[in-house]
Amino acid sequence: YASVIINSFVPAGLVLSISVAFAIGAVEISRRRTLIQKINAVDSMNSVRVLCTDKTGTLTQNKLVVQGIVPLGETTAEDLQELMALYSSLLATQNSSARAMAVFAGMPRHPQRKADEVAFSSSRKWGSITLSDGTVVLVGAPELLFLEPSDREQAKQYARQGFRAIAVAVSHTSHAVDSSGLPTVLIPAGIILLEDGLRPDVVDTIADLQSKGILVKVISGDSVETVAAIANQAGITTTPDTLFSQQQLDQMSPQAFNSAAIKGRVFGRITPDTKKRLISAMVKKGAYVAMVGDGVNDVPAFKEAKLAIAMNDGAQISKDVADIVLLDNNLAALPSAFGAGDEIKQKILSSAKL
Repeated sequence: YASVIINSFVPAGLVLSISVAFAIGAVEISRRRTLIQKINAVDSMNSVRVLCTDKTGTLTQNKLVVQGIVPLGETTAEDLQELMALYSSLLATQNSSARAMAVFAGMPRHPQRKADEVAFSSSRKWGSITLSDGTVVLVGAPELLFLEPSDREQAKQYARQGFRAIAVAVSHTSHAVDSSGLPTVLIPAGIILLEDGLRPDVVDTIADLQSKGILVKVISGDSVETVAAIANQAGITTTPDTLFSQQQLDQMSPQAFNSAAIKGRVFGRITPDTKKRLISAMVKKGAYVAMVGDGVNDVPAFKEAKLAIAMNDGAQISKDVADIVLLDNNLAALPSAFGAGDEIKQKILSSAKL
């Protein structure tokens, strides 16, 4: 009878002890300004070996400032500033880049009415405003809006210095511009140089994560040159063969894409769908991947990751889907939280052994 009682209670007691340990662990980790929304996240934190993060708002402070403008062609600095003012003032909704442009350019000297708008999209990488006089002002990725290789290369040179280089182009067309494609004739107007400084604690945080054996990768919508410059400043070592752009990935076979997902450290100009595919490829190759994000576009990638981590000031749907929410909106809480997860896992293993 004694053996029957022991054999009945020991497994049940182990399940109970694990549940209690996870619950206590969730409370302990939450004291580190890291909200645990799903109890199994406590276990996952011990298993993470790859951490994928965005650049803006995670490695950087998400306080974009225009540091300068570079007119191109026959456009003067005053003309370029006026185009920036018209674009930012007529937008239905301003993103962080447009807000920085508005602060720099102020109100337009010659206000015009808006005839049409194509909202900026992270997958399309450009947006436009059509003015009442028929002029279309386009803002977005230089590789899309600049047709001349020399203009593209100039934008890349600034990006390698860590700037977010945004192209401004104009077009005059009688046809309405919509999201299906760019106008056939684009006149380069200039480059806007945006800067977003590193978070004060990000270098120590990255070093701490890497000392725990966690490989940090950056997946961003910015150009690969800008992302690589910021990643290197943060302490994430990159080499030319670990940098991949959306254009390069699009040209790869499925096998080459999967290899790039594992090998790569920095991915630039990435669309939301490709971000999901990258996370999925890493997981299928056996990597235990955590994903840090803050927007609606990160939700598909969250669902592919083993551990989804959202910023507290991010979109509500991203926080609803996430396993963990960083209440202070930065990565600094993760090393200690991961350490706490490791301690809890060791206590559970000791209880199981006993």
